Amino acid sequence: MARAVGMRMAKEMVFVGDPIDAKTAQSIGLVNRVFPADKFLDEVKSLARNIASKSGITLKLAKQALNEAQDSPDPDGVYRDIDAMGVAFSTADQKEGMTAFVEKRAPKFVGR
Repeated sequence: MARAVGMRMAKEMVFVGDPIDAKTAQSIGLVNRVFPADKFLDEVKSLARNIASKSGITLKLAKQALNEAQDSPDPDGVYRDIDAMGVAFSTADQKEGMTAFVEKRAPKFVGR
């Protein structure tokens, strides 16, 4: 249902072509966050650093699982994230992440 509502809103925006302000874009889920213009670049860089600090392989698996679950017409899409988690737990990055956590240090992910 929420997906259908989103598609109707998207169609209206495309067909009408009226500009929308940042707060409206956020309220309809078109953007995740809104910042004042003078803070925008700092906020974007902060988010990028946060994402870059994560395991690349884990991010890839998470993205695939989320996309597949979203595109799945049935509830089985939920199981894709369980499969991805199983794969993620077999990676060198998972082991490094756990070791870094126990040793109270930043992880050094290798993408495997």
